[in-house]
Amino acid sequence: MSAMGVRTEVQLVDYVTAFLTHFGPQHLTIDVPVRLLCKCLPSMWPHTPTELAEKLAKLSPHFLVVNDVLFLSSNARHRRSLVDSLQLVNLSVQNLPKIFSMLLSNSHLHAHPNHIPPPSSLHPNISHHRRFAL
Repeated sequence: MSAMGVRTEVQLVDYVTAFLTHFGPQHLTIDVPVRLLCKCLPSMWPHTPTELAEKLAKLSPHFLVVNDVLFLSSNARHRRSLVDSLQLVNLSVQNLPKIFSMLLSNSHLHAHPNHIPPPSSLHPNISHHRRFAL
């Protein structure tokens, strides 16, 4: 199905889940894939990444927006990227329990292990975690 075929909230959640699984976490103001997605969706959906992310966060607990980055909490790769970005920003300890409790509440939704490349297959000089300018 193309983005233009997304007509229901369930289809939107499913489509964006597949989208984020493929493209990884998306910075809402920088990353091109999420901006193109917003332009391709039918007019009934928000056409800015920030509005779309807010809508998705209301529709499903699987979507998290932290520091203008849209994460998929049900994906192990996204959870690792989220932890990395939190460590880079060095968020105050007060904010961490809320974020980690959301992640733990979805911990039973681990992605299939085959979707995560084994560390041995990664190039040693290239970090496999996506870094964001925060």
